[in-house]
Amino acid sequence: MRPRLLLVPVLLVAAGGVALTQSPGPVTPMPVYPDFRVQVAPTPVASTLPPRPAEKSIDKMMDQLDAVRAQKAELERQEQALVKEIRERLEKQGDRARQLGIGSGATSGPAAISPSAAVSPGSPPQGSFGSYVGLFGGN
Repeated sequence: MRPRLLLVPVLLVAAGGVALTQSPGPVTPMPVYPDFRVQVAPTPVASTLPPRPAEKSIDKMMDQLDAVRAQKAELERQEQALVKEIRERLEKQGDRARQLGIGSGATSGPAAISPSAAVSPGSPPQGSFGSYVGLFGGN
């Protein structure tokens, strides 16, 4: 049994020596991967800014003001025509209701649109922000 015990360590030492004397084999180089990053050329900052608008001349601004005032006058004319038509129709409706005996006079007739409800030129209509200017210290 003794020779067997001696044989085991001898075989282990021999196997270890053989393993150390073997060459590591061929060395394979690491693969080289291409660079996929996108190269962007820098652009000047001035080209990304929008062009500066040309300055308006005084004559162009005065022409624009004339056009705005003409539009405003046309809107005021349309408003007055609508108020007149509404008053006429309410008056006819009130007359008919009175003929039928159902009109109390409180909601019918021309009193439904008071003259103060019509907007005079140059003043803001009631209910707009312009009517609150005096409350908050505005001019």
